[in-house]
Amino acid sequence: MVKLIKSKNTLKNYPEKVPDKTSSKIDQVQTRKSKITGKGSHTLADVVGKEPLFEREPSLQGINPEVQDFRDKAVYFGTGLCNPKELSKEVPFDVLSMVLCSEKIRRVIGLKKTYHFIADSHALSNEAFDARKVELLARKRRQLFQKMAKNFGFNRYEVVQASDFDNTDRYKAILNRIPKLGHEYVRRELTDIEWFRQQKGVVIKMGWIIQATKTLLGFDERLFDSKYAETLGNNMCFLYVRAGRTFNRRRPKASPYIHLEGENRILLKPDEDVELKFARAEESLKDKHLGGARKHLNYILRLYQELVSPLSRGSTEERIAEVISTIFQ
Repeated sequence: MVKLIKSKNTLKNYPEKVPDKTSSKIDQVQTRKSKITGKGSHTLADVVGKEPLFEREPSLQGINPEVQDFRDKAVYFGTGLCNPKELSKEVPFDVLSMVLCSEKIRRVIGLKKTYHFIADSHALSNEAFDARKVELLARKRRQLFQKMAKNFGFNRYEVVQASDFDNTDRYKAILNRIPKLGHEYVRRELTDIEWFRQQKGVVIKMGWIIQATKTLLGFDERLFDSKYAETLGNNMCFLYVRAGRTFNRRRPKASPYIHLEGENRILLKPDEDVELKFARAEESLKDKHLGGARKHLNYILRLYQELVSPLSRGSTEERIAEVISTIFQ
């Protein structure tokens, strides 16, 4: 069980690095690494190459050399509420890979804002789901992520729902430009990207993929992103974090933000018994590394300490419990 602990260090945010605002001639040369011409001297490629939570090669390929000026721009990522058959039960701990990576990009590149997009209307487009359950789930998710951002000290982090704007004239105008591409979900995905670009100054979209090589089976966000470029233009960078990890032998990788029935993984719950879950998983899998899950979770803990606050020198389990405690205190 997670013990809620109040610590002086918990809410203390590391000071954001303020890069030199001057830019050399080298910084202004258009390269594959997309040198920054505004605030900062780092590149997206530097961040992606050094951060193990990113799928490196697909993300490097997703850096658009046409996007050069990041001043007054933003990054966004979306979290869904369901798969085609089932609403998410809880929020996996792994969602922090997206929360923290987006914040790191924002700070290093010097972006003005991070937008966390909850795709509630997309779930409502599935007639199999009760609308009231979807609305309740979306509201709970928004409250959780807003509380998380506040407790992490992320003051340029905004949580929005699709239903906040997808009935506006501007959104509908974009949607009407997009031809029917199979399921309505696909059209909405493309419209969301373009709406965030036009209305919020977003130039970087961050998603997740289950493997580095492209696949037509299941969910692969690159299919949406490439379709966007074909349909609406090549004016966005697309980055990808690694898949979330479960303690299930047959399905070790999964969405970072959707928890389905039968998945054994660490969840964002105030009463989550992290140590017990780890102990049972190690006993079941006969593997202290948990098929790579422990390593992945430690990457998240390392980035948390870089961006939010130091953690104790305890075990992985104890440090995960500390993070969960911070979120819910």
